[in-house]
Amino acid sequence: MDWYGQMALENPGLPGNLLFAAVADEEGYSAGMRGSVSMFTELAKEYGLNYACLLDLEPGFIEGGRQQVYIGSVGKIMPSILVQGIKAHVVDCFQGLNPVGALAEMFMRTELSPEFSEVWEGEVCPPPTWFNLRDRKEGYDVSLPLRAGGYMSVLGFTKTADSVMARLKAIGGEAFSACFERMGRQAAAVYPTERWSGEKWEYQVLEYRELAGICREKFGEEKTGLWMKELYKRVREQVHTGNWNYPQASLEMMDELLTYSGITGPVMVISFAPPYYPAFHSDGLSGQEGAGTRLYRILEKSARKVCGLELNMKNYFCGISDLSYCRGPDEKELRACAGNMPLWGNMYSMDVKSMGQFQVPAMLFGPVGRDIHQMSERVNARSLLEEVPEILQDFTEQVFAKDPVV
Repeated sequence: MDWYGQMALENPGLPGNLLFAAVADEEGYSAGMRGSVSMFTELAKEYGLNYACLLDLEPGFIEGGRQQVYIGSVGKIMPSILVQGIKAHVVDCFQGLNPVGALAEMFMRTELSPEFSEVWEGEVCPPPTWFNLRDRKEGYDVSLPLRAGGYMSVLGFTKTADSVMARLKAIGGEAFSACFERMGRQAAAVYPTERWSGEKWEYQVLEYRELAGICREKFGEEKTGLWMKELYKRVREQVHTGNWNYPQASLEMMDELLTYSGITGPVMVISFAPPYYPAFHSDGLSGQEGAGTRLYRILEKSARKVCGLELNMKNYFCGISDLSYCRGPDEKELRACAGNMPLWGNMYSMDVKSMGQFQVPAMLFGPVGRDIHQMSERVNARSLLEEVPEILQDFTEQVFAKDPVV
């Protein structure tokens, strides 16, 4: 920035500007970037700016002797799943249904499941992994838990909220069926002369919005609306005081809504919890097709010229980043996600209009790092203090030029 300030003083007619924004919660909820987008668009209107490039200074890695640069970022959606079983005393365990069993079947069918992985030009999107899974009993007793819940991370290059929900609902049915079949075999082995009562059980697999619809139909729009408003208020207070995080708050809302519905049989409810990251690729911006690759070529030349550093372009950064908010999400996709997100509204949202106006090609390029999310995580001092600043200076000069040499 000192270099740019000096250059601006020496060249008042400088054909470009640098805008620096510092955010502290990337990979958290990205509230900083989600809030910054509206600021970017307001500045563009006020000063007639045309954003040519956004650089996210995310630490990168060396692979095959080349530092990796990304012109896109993976999408992320976080399904939250609540399962209700049938409560029973342990002595009558076969008369009840342990929801942990059904949720565990769901876990085994989704955790690291290859069917959810994707490949884009040889780059692999990792499969889902669960962050939380447990029963929802608050204290100790000798009965089966009534409910269990958890949430997982699902990454994607091209996945949609609708396709993820449809597949999870189908897997939810498979999980219940497998759980019933297993219990039937176990009951026959333990009590060979008795017929297991679970053969008559029926289950439901519902989206969150379907559960809300059942409540509205049963109790009326007005009554349910007022009840939901009070629930939202209580949950928001717990979130704002730091007692609950977003995924936990989502499960709490699902739990209370299920109780309100009066459903007593086996049921699985599936929603989406914040944060939500749309997949982004700089080459796919409408009217700016190929912009990401063109900017990378300029950066590649700068790195080679300034310090002999060889770069390698990749399509998607799979570590999740703020690049997701450099373009407005598809409206149908956003409706599908928001409609099943209990916290959508005052607690969690994004400025979709501003994101749609922002539409800026972006890259992830920063100092070389190691041991991401470990106690030994660090960046290379020479890369941080010497190479990256010099490369970015030359890159900026090239982008400012009317006809940059690519």
